[in-house]
Amino acid sequence: MQNVQLSPRRFAIAAVFSVIVFTSKAFAPAPFKDSFVIVQALLLGLAGLLIAPFGATLVSTIAGLLLAGWSPGLGIFSVSFSILYGLMLDVSLLVLHPLRETGRLDARRFTFAVTLSTVAIGAIAYSVTLALRLLPRNLGVEVVVLVFGGITGTIGGYLGVLIWRRIGTYLQR
Repeated sequence: MQNVQLSPRRFAIAAVFSVIVFTSKAFAPAPFKDSFVIVQALLLGLAGLLIAPFGATLVSTIAGLLLAGWSPGLGIFSVSFSILYGLMLDVSLLVLHPLRETGRLDARRFTFAVTLSTVAIGAIAYSVTLALRLLPRNLGVEVVVLVFGGITGTIGGYLGVLIWRRIGTYLQR
C-alpha cells in the first residue's frame, strides 16, 4: 500500500503541473482548447504516477479551480469536467496498473489509460455543452474536436512514457 500522505515535494509538483495545465487551456479559444490536450494529458498522466493515489485528480482539480477563476461563467463546468477527467485517469491507472513494482512503466497500458480517459471526458464534455446549447451544432467541429482530442491524448500519454523512462526513477523517491 502506498503512503497517501502528501509531502511538500509532491504538493509542489501538483501545484506546478496544475499551473502549467491551466496556462495551456486558459489562453486557447474554445472548442479547440478541448481538442488539443497534449500538455494536460501528459501532466495528468505523470501526476497519476508520481502522486499516487489520485494525483491526476489533485492536479486536475487545482487546474479546474484556476480555470473557474479565469472564466467564472463556465466555472462549474471547468471544475466538474476537470475533476471527472482526473478521476477517470486515476481509476484507469489503478485498474490497468501500468507502473510495475520495479518502477518500469508499461507503455501500452499507460498510453491506453491516458487515451481512454481523454476520449471519454472529451465525449462527455462536448455532449454536455451541445445538450445545454453552449455551442451550436457543427458536425465538422464535433468530429475534429473528438478526433484531435483522442490523438493529442495518445500523444500526451506516449510523451509521458518517454519522460518517465528518462526521469521516472529520480522522481519516484
